[in-house]
Amino acid sequence: MSVGKGQEEGAGHPSGIGIDIPPPSAFLTRSQKPKVSLTMSVDDATIRKVAKLAHIAIKDEDVHPMTEKLNGILGWIEQLNEVDVDGIEPMTTCIPMTQPLREDVVTDGGKPEAVTANAPKSDHNFFVVPKVVE
Repeated sequence: MSVGKGQEEGAGHPSGIGIDIPPPSAFLTRSQKPKVSLTMSVDDATIRKVAKLAHIAIKDEDVHPMTEKLNGILGWIEQLNEVDVDGIEPMTTCIPMTQPLREDVVTDGGKPEAVTANAPKSDHNFFVVPKVVE
């Protein structure tokens, strides 16, 4: 992760452990967020660092092509930031749906003898099963 202007490595958290603290705009709703163009990109050093942290072996000749691919992906994500979504509610499905709910009532209860009648083994209306944890 890159360090912003005027920041030192690990300066995001008082302990200096390198935790990124989100800016105040991260807690605003979409309609409150300012229209700012952020440029996301990675460099070869970032690719090497992430590969090391993820315990992924990457050859030196593969670092630069990987950097170009990831920067291309980040470019597509940048284009998504240009879409005007003011007044559009977030959605969880592509079709407006409501969950079919049933009334929460107890039905067919109070018959423990009937429930355990077909059990291979029962004791005082409880199922008896082999012990699996010692």
